[in-house]
Amino acid sequence: MLAIAKKNIQDCSKDYFDENDIKTVILGMSGGIDSTIMAALMNELDVTVVGISLPTDSNEEDEITRARLAGEAFCDKFTEFGITSDFEEEFESVKLILHNIGKDYYDMSSHEQKIIQGNIKARLRMIKLYAVAGATKGLVLSTDNYTELMLGFWTLHGDVGDFGAIQNLWKSEVYQLAKYMVGYLKDDKKIALQSSIDAICTDGNGINTDLDQIGLDSYAAVDYILKCYFKDPKTNLDSPIIHRHLNTRYKRNNPFNIPRADITHIALY
Repeated sequence: MLAIAKKNIQDCSKDYFDENDIKTVILGMSGGIDSTIMAALMNELDVTVVGISLPTDSNEEDEITRARLAGEAFCDKFTEFGITSDFEEEFESVKLILHNIGKDYYDMSSHEQKIIQGNIKARLRMIKLYAVAGATKGLVLSTDNYTELMLGFWTLHGDVGDFGAIQNLWKSEVYQLAKYMVGYLKDDKKIALQSSIDAICTDGNGINTDLDQIGLDSYAAVDYILKCYFKDPKTNLDSPIIHRHLNTRYKRNNPFNIPRADITHIALY
């Protein structure tokens, strides 16, 4: 099954790239399993994979090292560029703007402050990825999975690219696919992918681990709760996982546009 899933992902990717004359794909390398497996999948296709690591001061050294390992193993071109100074400049301007509208940044909770900082970092990364894509006529790849999508576990306008090969795979399935691929990879590729499997998932923005933020000890448990809820919407209504899913609907319906019929009271004319 995993071999078939991998082949289907790669066949669909190839078809999309061929139909749209895409010869270069741009991938933000975080050192996590999602970006690493995306690089591994794309590496086997006839497309130039450009990997870019954009760390800040909140990235741990092991994250940066894993991003470098994966970038050098799977990408045709790879570069690492720190954006801490970019973040600090942007962050100072945001604090000033908040002050000018009567909202003091320092009155916010520690968690709120980290969310603001993390969102700035995510959006700064996408600015650079899209600039490179524009210059190379490339396509920015998404590295989100279905679990993250259902939990709103991403930054609007900051984490989502233009093509998602694993967007509809549960996080637990991403791990299964990665473990399958490790079985046949060799040398530096095997080491890079295995390192991402073994790593503790974080967003790289200093807001605890992913599972700490979600509130469970495994992605298998998260996926199980969501699957049960989708099968029966009356299930697990008290779960913080379901609360998070429901409270992030706006992200999955972004941008929200007022229907034409609600404006004109005539669907078409």
